[in-house]
Amino acid sequence: ILFGGISSGIFMTFLTNSALIYMERFGLSAYQFALVFGAHALMLMIGNRTAVKLSYSTAGYKILKTMNLVQLILTMSLFLAAFFNLLSLAVVLTFTLLIMGINGAINPTAAGLFIVCFDKNAGAASSLKTTAIFIFGAFFGGLAALMSGGELLPIFAIMAFCSLAARIVLLTIRDNPELA
Repeated sequence: ILFGGISSGIFMTFLTNSALIYMERFGLSAYQFALVFGAHALMLMIGNRTAVKLSYSTAGYKILKTMNLVQLILTMSLFLAAFFNLLSLAVVLTFTLLIMGINGAINPTAAGLFIVCFDKNAGAASSLKTTAIFIFGAFFGGLAALMSGGELLPIFAIMAFCSLAARIVLLTIRDNPELA
């Protein structure tokens, strides 16, 4: 639950602040923003389908660890680009598209690994996990919006923090061979 909640902070932070990022910072029109936003949704779907295809040949926990590591590298890179003032529309768009694609693979994989742990009360467990996702997501997304003051560095710092915190949580979870 903790891994899923913290990981959702990456998505919700982006979702909450995407208009600021693309319309206010980079001056995209409403139509251009809609196209860019749609591209991010498409990347979420591609990530989801990729995780499903990988699950036929790779254990879910391994998929999760690999995808989380890639996402950590991407969010840290985006944070560093912001820190060193190297942001351009192309840089932000490339990184956020990739991060959302990875997020599309992480969330359903984490949910599947969590739910298989429950023979009974799987519905209640699923509800609890979803509640945690929205609570953590709202917290991190709102915190980024409050801290940003129109700047991108705090937004990308929170996304990187969520990736790192999720990584730490993930590494404390035992690799159970039954959770393939």
